Amino acid sequence: MADSYRLRHGMTRSCGCLRQESSRTSSQHNAAFLQQQHNHGKYLFNEEGVPLCSIKMGKRNTSGHIGVHFNRQSNQWFARLMVNGHYVLLKAFSTYEDAVAAREAAEEQYLRPRQVEVG
Repeated sequence: MADSYRLRHGMTRSCGCLRQESSRTSSQHNAAFLQQQHNHGKYLFNEEGVPLCSIKMGKRNTSGHIGVHFNRQSNQWFARLMVNGHYVLLKAFSTYEDAVAAREAAEEQYLRPRQVEVG
């Protein structure tokens, strides 16, 4: 974003919108880019129809399983799963294996039907 002073005095030609528009038009007319998007489009989802960007494990994940974490204060493992902005699973377990099993069961129950609708 450019500030208004630079725009008014001709130091900057655009607030940033021009770049978006020119990128869009140049990408639509770039055959190599379109071919690459077409070839890699099928890799944006896994075989179950879930976007790959949504199932990437974070750098700070130390449990080794998405949605499972250890709470030192209570000395318990927690499993959680959020669907449509609401927690459908938020439980404490004494063992890591129980928490992982609960998370996987919740994924099967809540996410599998949505994958069928999308796919």
